Amino acid sequence: MKPERRLLVTPLTLEVVRELGHLEQITGEWTRFASGLERVTPFQLPEWQLTWWRHFGEGRLHVMLFRSLDSLVAVIPCYQTEQNGRPTLKLIGSGLASYLEPPIAPRQRAEVTNLLKGHLLANNTWENCDWRDLEPSSPLGGLQLGDRFDLKITPDGEWSQVPIQGTFQQYWDARSFSLRRNFLKYLDTSITSDRPRFEVVAQADPEFVNAVIRLQGEQAPAFAQAKEGAAAFFVDLARVLDDADMLRMFGLRHNRKLVATVLALVHRSTIYAFVGGHDPEFEALGFGRLLLFESLRHAFQQGYRSWNFLRGNEPYKLLWGAQMNPTARITIERKTSTPLRLQ
Repeated sequence: MKPERRLLVTPLTLEVVRELGHLEQITGEWTRFASGLERVTPFQLPEWQLTWWRHFGEGRLHVMLFRSLDSLVAVIPCYQTEQNGRPTLKLIGSGLASYLEPPIAPRQRAEVTNLLKGHLLANNTWENCDWRDLEPSSPLGGLQLGDRFDLKITPDGEWSQVPIQGTFQQYWDARSFSLRRNFLKYLDTSITSDRPRFEVVAQADPEFVNAVIRLQGEQAPAFAQAKEGAAAFFVDLARVLDDADMLRMFGLRHNRKLVATVLALVHRSTIYAFVGGHDPEFEALGFGRLLLFESLRHAFQQGYRSWNFLRGNEPYKLLWGAQMNPTARITIERKTSTPLRLQ
């Protein structure tokens, strides 16, 4: 008779971290765990998450670490703040990132969700959860907290990316005639003296960082002023990404001056174009479009797999061959007549 074989199931543990210093101590472990998962972007790594929190965080950290035998199997990085006068759990990075799906090991999704459910039910300091920029199939959508809670899953915009396949010439030939026609004056090799010079840097070059701040402010003043210290955020982000070898900055130089820039994050052969801008003085010359053309050509030549435009479904992205992908928003509201307060 064969001996009975039993599967050893190790229960998960949940630790809630409320101090930034603690998270800084586990940055390496967090990065190693998340980077080992299939569908992870730079915005789900601590390099981005903690930099965002240092500059834009408000309220109190509520980062949930799930472990099995002392090894991370999930990180749900939340913070608790007041939203419309109600204590609300939100995901770190809300408002700037396009991907906030918490990294969860696939085999532990059911266990993590069950443990998260118990934690939320036992924690009476929150009234709402407002989790944005998630995958439509997020396991967080399977939380069933009972009749005292309303859970809704709604569309939350789109992100888009250009797949990089074949040669750049094949890609360019497949673009519309109107788009290609707009570039004839820039692509004429006989015009070399007036053509802006394309540059790529992988370090936190102060000139490039300052140009990103300046041109983004001119391109979208409301964004630049939405949060105090936006300039400091870009400076810090560039430094952190440089240290992690995830920084790429693209620029066009005209008459010795950077007139168009893109600050991008690089991860797993994908370029994530986070923020960019161009000098409105040269709007008629199309420097923003020319920078995108040169950046995409660089991506093809260097063997990247995709160029990601991040959030937004602007029509121009479709002209460049971008494919749209939806995101979801999950909200959970506690049904209560007694207002709770942030602790």
